[in-house]
Formats: sequence, C-alpha cells, structure tokens
Amino acid sequence: MYARYHKPIRLTEFALVRFGTPKVYPSGRQQAAFRKAATAMLAGLRGVERHAWFALPATKDGGTGLFTAAGAPTAVGRAFQGLPRTAP
Repeated sequence: MYARYHKPIRLTEFALVRFGTPKVYPSGRQQAAFRKAATAMLAGLRGVERHAWFALPATKDGGTGLFTAAGAPTAVGRAFQGLPRTAP
C-alpha cells in the first residue's frame, strides 16, 4: 500500500493470539518475545508510521493485557515498557 499510494500506514490492534473456539493465548514469555520482535520488524518497514498492541485484559487464561487486574505489568507489559516510543 505504501509503495503504491505513499500514505503512512497505521497498524492497529495486533497481538499474538489465536481467535477461535477455544481462544488460545501463548505464554507471557512468548507474548513478550513476539512484541519485541514485531516492534523491531515494524520499525524497519518503510511507510509504517504507528502501531498499537491489542491489549485485551489479562485473564486467568492469559490474554494480551499489559497489566494485571491489580495494576502490575504483565510479561508483555514489561517488554512494552522497554521499547522505544514514536512521537505523537
């Protein structure tokens, strides 16, 4: 899309989850590794202006939330804290 239209790309709500019945969430460690790798890849793609993590709340089954119900960062939340930010 960028090559054709030269418009900035904004990727919204991405995460590592298999939607279906049942919904499957990888471990927190896998989520964190995916978040770090995906962010590094997206930073190198021409035209990608912004991206946002799909932060479903953390549940007893896992989830992609950045924080627990008590407000503590999850494994992916801690990984997110260490990533560089883009300007608003």
